Amino acid sequence: WALIDARDFGEARLWAEDCMQAQAESGEYGILLTFPLILRGWCDVMLGRVDEGLNTLREGVDGWAVPMGTAFLKGWHAVALSIAGRDDEGRLDMEEAMVIPQWNGPHVAADVQRLYGDLLAGLPEPDLAAAEAAYRKAIEIARGFGNRTDELNATTSLARLLKAQGRIAEARDLLGQIYGWFTEGHELPYLVEARELLEELGGV
Repeated sequence: WALIDARDFGEARLWAEDCMQAQAESGEYGILLTFPLILRGWCDVMLGRVDEGLNTLREGVDGWAVPMGTAFLKGWHAVALSIAGRDDEGRLDMEEAMVIPQWNGPHVAADVQRLYGDLLAGLPEPDLAAAEAAYRKAIEIARGFGNRTDELNATTSLARLLKAQGRIAEARDLLGQIYGWFTEGHELPYLVEARELLEELGGV
């Protein structure tokens, strides 16, 4: 999860491939194989190999047989559908994910809200108010449990949305406040992304 939180999708994909290879050699399958398969699919989508990634992701999600993580994984699938231009299917999948009990606790709940915001903001006719509400809910959840990484990721998404609406000062203040909390690891992709956006907003 650390690689996904850091948005280092290239390294996360390599990790997934290594896991799948090790499992194939050991003859272990089931959920031990399903999660790396899902992860590889999501990374492919994020790296621009959308059709291939979506097919892999769907195969993995369909084979996921435990409650833990179901909401988050369906959220990934929903966003992948939207990226592939299948917005109605993606929104339906996300709405289903939103009512699944959050078996993995606040980390999953915050990320599902952020993913929902991403989906709404990325529609051909974006629902900006609903996307903003989803991002703010994700921030609230993450902040309530002291998860700074989730808070920063959600705040970066919200700041990008506000910037697109011309709400520059608001976006800069929100992002600058949480970004300033991080005193190390500035080479990590999610911190690089936040810093670059903050620079665009005139905050660095």
